This record gives sequence, structure tokens and C-alpha cells, in this order.
Amino acid sequence: MTLAPAISSEFAPSATSSSSRGMADAETLELVVAGQAPVQLLYARIGEGIYVLPSARPGTWFHGASREGSAQVRAPSEGIAERRQARVRFERPLLREVETAFRAKYGDVRWTRYFRAPAAVLELSPRIPEPPRTSLDRIRGEFEAVADGYDDAVARNPIERYLKERVATLGLRGLEGCDPILEIGPGTGFHTLRFLEVGHRVVAVDVSPRMLSKLRERAEARGLSPRLETRLGSTMELDATLRDIPDAGFGGAFAGFGPLELDADPRGVATVLARTLRAGAPLVLTSINRPGWSAVTWDLALGRPSAAGSRIRSVIPPGRIRYPLELHPRAPRAWDELLRPGFERVSVDAISVLAPPFASERAIRFLGGLGSVRAREWDRRLVSRRWMWPAAEWLLLTYRRTGVR
Repeated sequence: MTLAPAISSEFAPSATSSSSRGMADAETLELVVAGQAPVQLLYARIGEGIYVLPSARPGTWFHGASREGSAQVRAPSEGIAERRQARVRFERPLLREVETAFRAKYGDVRWTRYFRAPAAVLELSPRIPEPPRTSLDRIRGEFEAVADGYDDAVARNPIERYLKERVATLGLRGLEGCDPILEIGPGTGFHTLRFLEVGHRVVAVDVSPRMLSKLRERAEARGLSPRLETRLGSTMELDATLRDIPDAGFGGAFAGFGPLELDADPRGVATVLARTLRAGAPLVLTSINRPGWSAVTWDLALGRPSAAGSRIRSVIPPGRIRYPLELHPRAPRAWDELLRPGFERVSVDAISVLAPPFASERAIRFLGGLGSVRAREWDRRLVSRRWMWPAAEWLLLTYRRTGVR
């Protein structure tokens, strides 16, 4: 499960509304998600439902409403607020109906400018909101909300592609000759497909049914599905998810960009891995480095001092570094403690030293095409130097199963 926020951004088109109109035909509505500032949004009403669309990249309000399962809406012209149940809808017939309603209300020019071909819509229904969601519900909802557009978002982001390709290269090296592989949090399968293509068998466990569905579709399209098994579950449910796997049933394990950073206490994962990995098997994982001085410098340079300060903390609040979920950065020594005594560290690799944090569009524009090429060339030289790894935002750690529990 790769971290979804790479495709997050804010969208709050400004517009005016007449004080004589109600919510049914007002120009905008105000939407408030817990812990966030109000945003003004274009919307359409179909029956009793209210539908709001993200722009090309869903904003924090979209992800926040999905996680919370509810939001407060208010027509600025009326000043009357009501809480509604919020859920993300993906069905194509509904999306076409919402498009028709938006075009009729706002015109083709606005539709094309802001929305084009949305993959999901946020439905605000008048039903009584469900009870507050657990942290696991929020994690699952986040990845469900971005699954359909995730591959396209990665394709558009040169920074994320570069980092993922680097991890694929390092992961293949660390897992060479090991089968079958357990992959925790595959998402839509960027790394899974690389493993399958070179002949590995993979058991992929992810919290999101839609992410797993996309992974299976991609594997089948490439003729790789016979070597792939998918299972639904989170890191917090890993023991139950893998209960039927015999002791020492896996030849290696991999977790890239996300799942272990979302777990406040991954000791349960360590216990399951110690049981299911055979002696000598590699465990390859990525970790947000704490603090990662390069990312801190980029945040300061891009005018995000709160993000820079958050990186030195043991818990990064949702949205502070542009990921809408709570994160737990850890230095290699912290992982050593969490995985002891079943694993010993073999190596640390800096995934990148110079790359700015995910979704840093300002940095991409600043560097430009030639600057980006040169930065990658310098980065390849720097990551080979052991003394540079404290500067990296992300590290790749390789451990070996010791045979001691």
C-alpha cells in the first residue's frame, strides 16, 4: 500500500451566491471536515443527495470527509448547517449523472476547467452519520478513495516514479532467489509487478479491496496472475490474515512506502514475520527517516516550517507533511529494537538524498527539465555514500531472519 497523499491538493473555487437562493440552487456550499478549515465548493443535488467533486487531484477536504464518514455542509446564503453522512462513490453511471448535473448547473467551460473526467465523487447523504470511525477504518477509507486514480497520479509525478524505481531496484537485489515473497501493502502493485516479472511468487496483503482489485487487474493483463495471491488485511490484522501460513513459509518479505509508517506499534508485525520467514530470509522495508535532513531543508525552502518541524517528532500529524494520515517515522536504530531478536540488520540504503518530498510541484517547476536530470545524476552519486543516509527522507533497510525468536 503506497502512501496515497502523493495525489492530494487543495481545490476551493471561489464563487458568489445570491442570498435569495437555498442550497438546492445556490452557487456553492460550505463544507467543514473535523480539524480542517471550511472550503467553498461547487456541487450538484440529485434527489436527496449532495455531490461534490475534487479537481484533478483530490484535496484534503475530500480525503478528510472520506476518513471521517461525515461532514458539515452549509449554504452560505442560508447560514444553516447540517451534518451529513459522507462516502466516496465510484460507479460510472453515477459519475455520468453527476457530470450531467454539473454541466447543466455550471456550464461546459467550468466543467472542463475544473473536473474533466473524475474517477470518484463525494456523496453527502441526509442519513444519520455513522459512529466515528476507528483508525483502521480511516486508513482503509483513504486508500479506497484514491485507488482508481492512483496509477495515473504516479505516472504524472516524476519524483515519485524516481523513488519507486529506485526501491524496485534495491528490493529486487535484496530478495533475489527468495520465494515465495510476502508483500505488505502492495497498493496497486508498482513493486509487486516487478517481482512477478522476474519470476517471484508473491502473497500480497493490503488494507484496501479496491487497491487489491487494481493489482489483480494489472497482473492479469500482463499474464502474471498465476504467481500472485492477494489477501485483504492490515498490519494490525496480519496475524489473522496469515494464520494458515505454516511456520517458515516465506522466503522473504517486502514492505514499501507506507504500511509500516501507519502502524503506531509494529511489534505485532515483527512477531508474525519472525514466525513466517525461514531462517536467513531477507526482510526489505522502506522507512521515513527521522528526521531526514534533506526533506527538512526542502520544507524550509518551500515555506513549510511546520512540516519541517514535524519531521523531528516521533508522530507526524495527518496532513503535516502532505500525507493525510498519521505517520510514525523511525531511524534505523528504532527498527533494530522493534525487530530484535528475530532479525539483524544487514544494510541501510538511502533511497534518495536530493529528491524533494512527494508532490512537491513547486520544486519540480523550480528545477525544470534539465535541472531534474542533473539532480538525478548527483543523487545517484550521493546515495552510494554511507555517510549521506541521515539526509534521506526515505531509507531502505534490509534485515536477515536470524532463526532466534
